[in-house]
Formats: sequence, C-alpha cells, structure tokens
Amino acid sequence: MFQKLITSNKIKYNIEFSHIYVDELFSQEQIRSVDILKELLLIVDPSSVLTILVDDYNPTRNIFDLNSFLKILHDHGISPNFVASESKLVSYFESFKQTLTSKELRGLEKYISRRKNKLPCSLLVAIWDLIKLGEIKPRGSLFIFNDQKPEDIGTTNIITILPKKYSFSEHRAEKILKSSTFRHALSRIQHVYY
Repeated sequence: MFQKLITSNKIKYNIEFSHIYVDELFSQEQIRSVDILKELLLIVDPSSVLTILVDDYNPTRNIFDLNSFLKILHDHGISPNFVASESKLVSYFESFKQTLTSKELRGLEKYISRRKNKLPCSLLVAIWDLIKLGEIKPRGSLFIFNDQKPEDIGTTNIITILPKKYSFSEHRAEKILKSSTFRHALSRIQHVYY
C-alpha cells in the first residue's frame, strides 16, 4: 500500500492522523486512520512524531473532550505526541502572508473579506504543514496536548492520513505553499487518503 509513499525504510516522519472536528464524536473515520498509522509505523522510524489537528475553528458547537479522545486512542494502541488546535493557527497568518506572492495574497484577502474575516481551511493547513516540517516555529498555545517540547514537532518529512473528502483542501494548501517562499518544502509533504 505504501510503496510509492515511502522512499526508504526507517525514515523519521511527522505523521498526522485521526483529524476530528470538535462537534463530532470519535468514529470509524478516526479508527481507519489509526489502522493506517499502525501499518505505516511498521515501515518508518517507530520514533516518528505523531500529531493530530482538532478542528475547533469552523464548528459552532463543541462536544470534544480531550481526555476521552486520548483514552480512546490509547485503547486502540496509539498515543499522539502532539494535539493541536486549528483555531490557534489563525495567529500565524500575519507573519505567513509576508511569504506569499502578491497574486496569491490578493486572492486570499478577497476570499477572507467575502467570508467575513474567516480564513480558508487550506490556508490553515498550509501553515500547519510548515509547523510540522519545522519551517515555522510553533508557539506553546497551539497545543492542547503535548508530551514533547513544542520545537520537537518539526521533522524533515510529513505524512498526513486523511479521508478523501479532505483532499481538495490539502491540494489547495499545496497551491498556497507553491505561491510562497516555502515552495521548497512541497517535496517533503505526502498524503495517504482513504
């Protein structure tokens, strides 16, 4: 399943899995992600950094309980190193926008203006990818859980495990990165869609 994805055995990655919105419960979607992660950990460095992004930016209601979520993951044999809050990524936009081409920035600002100052998910994904790659230094408030120092989140390569329904946003994030001074990082970003 991963032959095209992994170029050599035992590479250390930052692997994101079990993405969840705060207005939904842990489901088969997250379990499938955990199963894929377990397969990946057999062929990459087992000390790879494991991350989860919790979407608390878009939902209007919040039923998410971090302790219950971590316990369920633990019961499935996986414990993340970092759990981050998507809404906290908004604060990185001011400095990130300086890295964008003027054309890309104009397009994003037009979108943000039409959406009443709401940033697109793809922009937040692009920033998140750069944090996972160590290109942008994380701030401690980004994490709602971490068992390592915030600066330990960054690795040379990342793999994001997501349902196919998120692929549009991920492709749009790549387009944003392509229009930034971080375009060199694109070759270090990989996805597993299910």
